[in-house]
Amino acid sequence: MTRKRKYRNSSGSASGKVNKLTKPRGPSEDIEASTPVSDILSKASAVLFPDSNSPDDNTFDLTPGNNSYCKQINFPNMADGGCEPKNKDLLDCMNALGFIIGSMERKLSVLENLESKVMDFDKELKKIWLALDDRIKRTDARVISLEERVESADVGAAHMAEKVAMLEKQREELRDDVAYLKSQSMRNNLVFTNIKE
Repeated sequence: MTRKRKYRNSSGSASGKVNKLTKPRGPSEDIEASTPVSDILSKASAVLFPDSNSPDDNTFDLTPGNNSYCKQINFPNMADGGCEPKNKDLLDCMNALGFIIGSMERKLSVLENLESKVMDFDKELKKIWLALDDRIKRTDARVISLEERVESADVGAAHMAEKVAMLEKQREELRDDVAYLKSQSMRNNLVFTNIKE
C-alpha cells in the first residue's frame, strides 16, 4: 500500500485541479495605489499616537512654519504636489535627523562633562569640609585644655594670694613683737644699767 504525496503550491494549499484566485499581498485594500507615503505615515502615526490629531500637535508636521528642528534644518516638504517622496528627500530627512541626533549627543556629552565636574567639585568640598572639621576639633581640644590650665592657674593664684595675706599678717605681728622687745630692752637699759643705746 503506497501513499501518494500531495503536492502543495507556494501558498501552502493542496494543489488541486481547482484554480483559486489568490489575493495579492501588499497594502490593504482601502489604500489606493496613488496614495502618497506621507498620508500613510500620517494614518499610522494617528494610530500610534492618538493625541496627534489635536490641532496643537506638530510632531509629524514638516511644513516650513513648524517651530521644530525642521524649521532650522529646512526639511523638504515631502507631500508637496501630492507625489511620493523621492529617495533624495528621504535621504535629506535622514541626514537632518542624524544632524539632530548628533547635536543632541553633543549637548548630552557637555552635560555629562558638567556632571563629572560637579561630582569632582563635590568631592573636593567634602575633603575641605573634613579638613575643616578636623581642624575645628583640634582647636576645640586646645581651647578646652587652655581653659583648664587657666582655671588651675586661677586656683593657684587664689592660694598664693591667701599665703601672701597670711605672710603680711605675720610680718605685721613680728614687727609689733620686735617693737615691743625693743622698747622693753630700752627700758631695762635705762632702769638697771643706765646705758645709752
